[in-house]
Amino acid sequence: MKYCIIGAGAFGINFAYNLLNKGHKVELITDKLNSVSSIYARGISLDITPFDWIKNLYIKVNNYNYKWIFIWTILTYANSFYYIDYKKKAIYNSKKIIKSYNLNYDICGKKYFINLPDIFSKMINNMKMNTNFNLKIMSLSDEQISQMSTQYDIIFDCRGSNVKKNFYCENIGGYKFTIQADTTKKCFSLEDGWFLHTDVHKHKNLIVKGGYVFGATYYDQIINNKEEKNKMEKIITNKKFWNKYNCKKILEFRKGTRQYSIDMLPFYTRKNNIISIHGGSAVGAVLAPFVTTCIISEIILNKKISSYDFSEKRVRNHYYQSLKYCLYSIIVIILLKRTYKFGIKRHLGIKL
Repeated sequence: MKYCIIGAGAFGINFAYNLLNKGHKVELITDKLNSVSSIYARGISLDITPFDWIKNLYIKVNNYNYKWIFIWTILTYANSFYYIDYKKKAIYNSKKIIKSYNLNYDICGKKYFINLPDIFSKMINNMKMNTNFNLKIMSLSDEQISQMSTQYDIIFDCRGSNVKKNFYCENIGGYKFTIQADTTKKCFSLEDGWFLHTDVHKHKNLIVKGGYVFGATYYDQIINNKEEKNKMEKIITNKKFWNKYNCKKILEFRKGTRQYSIDMLPFYTRKNNIISIHGGSAVGAVLAPFVTTCIISEIILNKKISSYDFSEKRVRNHYYQSLKYCLYSIIVIILLKRTYKFGIKRHLGIKL
């Protein structure tokens, strides 16, 4: 069978590698080999995020999609243990899959500190040596992808935030700062509302990532706008970690966008033989080996190998679940108000 993978991010590369290992012909089409997932992803936290860290998050809303943000917040809180369980199982299985490729997910201390650019580069080089693999560097529109569908058995559209989103998704931007510092920090950590880790190229430098810019329209770019640079520089230099790690100067200001699902787990939609991958969210790049293996097994082999449902059905059910939470909350508030008005007030002899 012949498959087409569009996009060379974490999902695209893992789909291609997996299918090639199964003996299929694979064509990978991408406009560039450096993706947001390879530039921004590095570590993963397997614990529930501390409230002190959450309250320091940098948040900006560009498109006023408050309904989506409200439901996303409810589901993120309500399904927090489910999400943590998913991350733990997915990282365990992803690590096993990557190891079967003779590659490794590195650990620093008790946390994962993964050199994804190096892993992706090795996977692409390995694929190039396979005669069943073909790489094309070009951009494709939604219309062009639709027209290509007759040339392949299945097309996997893995363009990240460039995939046409539906109501269950939102594009959320974030920042990455490379900071000149004099630090011995080596691992990945969550501090002051930001993700911090060592610069793997210059170990004394610090990489700071984070922020939630809802409705971001850019994919990946260096920030040249003076006003935005000054604003973000002021925010970063006032954080506790600036002095803690002897930071001196921000060398590079960068921002990129990922697509988040409403329940933080990736899912796929299907239109004929075109499979679109949505909502990789914050840690999709790290967990992509497990997710892509599950989707391939479900779609191509008709075999479910995981208790997690990565189809659109799951995220739709979670959306309706959030509406139930809202309805129940409203009913409870009304009942409490009526109890106070007709019960407590009457008992205290307060005139109604």
